[in-house]
Amino acid sequence: MSPEQKAQVRQRLQMWDNLTPQQRMLWRQREQILESMAPADRQYVEQQVIPRWLAMPLSRQQMIRQRLRQLDGLSDSERQSKLNDESFSQGLTPEERRMLPYLSRLRVGSPPETSKGPNEF
Repeated sequence: MSPEQKAQVRQRLQMWDNLTPQQRMLWRQREQILESMAPADRQYVEQQVIPRWLAMPLSRQQMIRQRLRQLDGLSDSERQSKLNDESFSQGLTPEERRMLPYLSRLRVGSPPETSKGPNEF
């Protein structure tokens, strides 16, 4: 392993050690969701959705989280109906609208979400 790769591994291990049990549970849940996705969806999430989410300004993340919280407790069909509702996604950019179903599947903004900082994923 190169020195850069070793540093990345150490950094990730340190980040994991600093997570609360609740945050670790959420990460594990999201990993299981990613593993259950079709390969093309998983690739899109890993290469497009996550990097864009992490680069997104905190104000935009908060706006999207507010919408995602409205989906909590809905059945799959109710959730899909809400995601397809133009008034639900009003104020979001086309890119944010494309990301919304994936972020919803990953339960971004849903309990047991705890504050980890502005670029939480």
